[in-house]
Amino acid sequence: MELLRRILSQPTAPFCEQRVAAEVTAWATEQGFVVEADAFGNLSISYQRGRRSTEWVVHAHLDHPGFVVRRRQGRRAWCEFRGGVQKDYFVGARVRFFAGEDVVRGTVQTVRRDKASGFLHCRVELDAPASLSAGDFGVWDVTAFCKRGKYIDALACDDLACVAATLSMLERLAADKIDAHATVWLTRAEEVGFGGLLAAIRAGTLNPDAWYIGLETSKAMGPAQLGAGVAIRVGDRLMGFDPALGFALAQTAGTLAKADSTFHFSRALMDGGGTETTALVAAGYRAAALALPLGNYHNMGSRETIAPERIALGDYHAMIRLLVAAVSGDSPLAATQNLQKRFAQGEKSLRAYWKQSPICLQ
Repeated sequence: MELLRRILSQPTAPFCEQRVAAEVTAWATEQGFVVEADAFGNLSISYQRGRRSTEWVVHAHLDHPGFVVRRRQGRRAWCEFRGGVQKDYFVGARVRFFAGEDVVRGTVQTVRRDKASGFLHCRVELDAPASLSAGDFGVWDVTAFCKRGKYIDALACDDLACVAATLSMLERLAADKIDAHATVWLTRAEEVGFGGLLAAIRAGTLNPDAWYIGLETSKAMGPAQLGAGVAIRVGDRLMGFDPALGFALAQTAGTLAKADSTFHFSRALMDGGGTETTALVAAGYRAAALALPLGNYHNMGSRETIAPERIALGDYHAMIRLLVAAVSGDSPLAATQNLQKRFAQGEKSLRAYWKQSPICLQ
């Protein structure tokens, strides 16, 4: 819970992920892990113990929809909003800006779609004169983190809850001295078109032989509801994911559920949007995804009001358990190899029966 609070309490926006990145780095230093950054600011943390030949890459993104200041005059700030939130939620909504160590609040007065960039452009009236500068960023002025019974309410569960889950997985692997070869990879600018991930793909820095598990905090739908457990996401709005890896994750989850009645999971398409896993699959990588069902997706609450996002704690813990089991288990190919063994066991009987009782086909 402390790690979850630390990560979720950090403000973030596309291309402005530095505060989350700093908290991840501080945690890693405390735990004895080494954080590496690529040329685009994507972060990676590796864990390797034993002689496991299968390399896993578990990835989540560091950003969440937010505001970036373009210019300011007096108490008025003109901002660009990066990320997917409907226009009807803006006017009258409260915003919290970060200018160095100062926090500046204001209210959205106007919003329009910029045809050139596709982003929403907003005019914000600040509560008081402030030294906001171009490039400073802001977030919705809602609860940063709050535990409410079985749920967590926060500004940016998407995708900071999954960032915390990757770190909890590393912590569990190290504490229990589990044999595994796993890398946590945390990307930038996902909310504006998978920026950090596409940059890494183009640079050719990703291991083509690894198995990739994308973590998302996705709008609850179908069987993937809050409290129903971690969702094994078979696809998104754009594409289906790697079938062998998805099958292996479902087999592992089924084993956990049989051993412990408190572990819950679902399998769902979850086609409410696109994910980084689509980009990986399209580029030829072996990739599947897990998701935390999300309430108030992108802070869009009821009656066109901005609200904290919500996840269920049980789903969060189930995600961590499934990740630990997956990266410490057999290669995903083992599950499909078992199907080949079943065919081999029954092949002779199939052929023999056909010869004894042939069916006349016209």
